[in-house]
Amino acid sequence: MTILFKTTAEITQESMQSHLTHTFYVPEESQALSIDFQFAPDILEDEPKQKAIISETLKSYNLFPDNNEIAPLIDKYSPLKNLLTLSVDDPNGFRGARHCHAPDQHITIAEQNSSPGMLNGALTSGLWSVTISVHAIVTDKCNFSLAIKSDIKQTEDTIRIPWFNPINISNFPENKLEHIIAPVCGNSSEYVWKAAELHTHTFHSDGQQDVAEMVHTAEQQGLDVLAITDHNTTSPLREMEDQLNRTSLQLLYGLEWTTFFGHMLTFGYPELTYTDWRKLGPTDVHKGLEKIHELGAVAGMAHPFRIGNPIGTGCHWEFKMENINDFDFIEVWNGNNPSPSFYNQQAMEFWTKLLNKGYRIPATAGRDWHHNNDPQAKYAITYVHMPQDTKDFRKDFLQSIREGRISISYYSVLSLAIIQAETVYTIGETVRKDGSRHQLVMTMQEVPVHATYKLVSNKGLITEGDLPKNGIEIPLSSESLTWIRAEVYNQEKELIAFTNPIYFKIK
Repeated sequence: MTILFKTTAEITQESMQSHLTHTFYVPEESQALSIDFQFAPDILEDEPKQKAIISETLKSYNLFPDNNEIAPLIDKYSPLKNLLTLSVDDPNGFRGARHCHAPDQHITIAEQNSSPGMLNGALTSGLWSVTISVHAIVTDKCNFSLAIKSDIKQTEDTIRIPWFNPINISNFPENKLEHIIAPVCGNSSEYVWKAAELHTHTFHSDGQQDVAEMVHTAEQQGLDVLAITDHNTTSPLREMEDQLNRTSLQLLYGLEWTTFFGHMLTFGYPELTYTDWRKLGPTDVHKGLEKIHELGAVAGMAHPFRIGNPIGTGCHWEFKMENINDFDFIEVWNGNNPSPSFYNQQAMEFWTKLLNKGYRIPATAGRDWHHNNDPQAKYAITYVHMPQDTKDFRKDFLQSIREGRISISYYSVLSLAIIQAETVYTIGETVRKDGSRHQLVMTMQEVPVHATYKLVSNKGLITEGDLPKNGIEIPLSSESLTWIRAEVYNQEKELIAFTNPIYFKIK
């Protein structure tokens, strides 16, 4: 047997008439669940107190005998008992209840021969819950214990508590996806860059500033777009609504799902919306993504390689993923001074390997902005290329993110383009190779002193060199290329900017 959940607790009379719900994950291939529940004491042994409670209850309900002879009634209702009962829900809803006074209960749930009160049926993998309903506590205190086990034999591969499932690139097959994402909606081919901060926290979770302060600072820093993404709450978004007509910034409704199995950024809802992570188990992330997408927002993995449990609870991405194409982006740079961070370097490497396997998942950066206590800290900006004449900013901005029209930089926009015949392809677009020659153009609005560049592709390093103030324009052989991106380094050889790829496909 494998333990799925175990707890003990002490409750008092102040817990009466409440429900204590515990959720737990039932792994695949489970055929039977065993629930052991005990509570003690089960009866009140203090006779004077028992007599007082019965007497008071009779008076409360106007049942006190006219002749004041309550001894028979005390005998009738004694001993007074504590009453705690169990009910069970599976991922599909109600699975059974056991209302009885037994202080020691053993319950089985299976396809056949389930315990009385429980429904027979196959065990659906996912999040289940057991609810302890506290009907009566007549003793000063009552202690209970609850243990839930699966019939799966404990092995090294068994689901363990806590869940442990670090990302491994070998789990992702070669991507055979052939479709190209539809163009961004807009009436013109003119695109502009928008400077965005997509990962922020206010004092509504663990940040140190309110929304108005964050908006003011973002304006001073020259940002165009700000997503408010507090941990598991939408309460700051009401403050955000107060700022909508007071700022030139585009403000986006958002949330950081801060779960047990990974943190996920989600933003771009058309209105103030809460999406609930608490109903999802470690294999259910795609259900959450489906709901987010239905509501018109985007979602992506945040800091997927940060240290995990128990130090950084949920910070390392450990959700089981069926199809990484369901994600809109990966935050590959997180925090201030992101480039040297080991966990960000791991994220960059993971993203690059995904590109080499044929995935077209965009990369973003997020300051994970909590405070302004370090004015010297360097931070990266996510620049998003979107239609200049947009009629619906939110939709066009999100679509540009989905398409990977993104450049990330400490300083200024790093641009990359490929010219084929008379057609210019930019970041996030796909060059349909027709045999024509290609010219590559890379520019940066503000080139740091002694900056160098690299052109990186599925074939590895294409070329590198010093980055002139006016950028570079060089011929490019696209033979065997499926993607290419640009990277810029400062004189200390630190990566300070990179683009999302331009892709290639045979026409």
